[in-house]
Amino acid sequence: MNPLDLLARYLSAMERRVRLLTLSRGSAVTGIAALVLTVAAVLWANAFAFSNTAVLVARLALFLGLAGAIAAALIVPLVRFNRRHAARAAEQKHPEFEQRLLTLSERAGAADADPFLQLLAADTLQVAERAKPATVAKTTWIAGFA
Repeated sequence: MNPLDLLARYLSAMERRVRLLTLSRGSAVTGIAALVLTVAAVLWANAFAFSNTAVLVARLALFLGLAGAIAAALIVPLVRFNRRHAARAAEQKHPEFEQRLLTLSERAGAADADPFLQLLAADTLQVAERAKPATVAKTTWIAGFA
């Protein structure tokens, strides 16, 4: 297997772990928002003796707040997520990559036309052996957010 294929596998594993971290973090934020908004809605409705109007407004605020939290914490980060984002996360955690992963993730389609990418991938694989995907998106963080 050539170095570009091995590096593509590495980036795929990195992408899966970072995506899972993003998903678990978004779920945690959504859960906390649900709790806080529910308590606030109950306190607000209690101030008006749980009248029909107060309960309706509290439900509407809770629904809109949860929709906003889901959009901001889950949908937007997952839609913006791509292989370049995973490569950037790996390079932030392991500066010894020196922008190699980002270069390779941006130029993955031009692998046949550019023989330099094979050399760059071989050099990057040496760093990737020390920088495991589990060190970028730690299992403890994923489990903690979940």
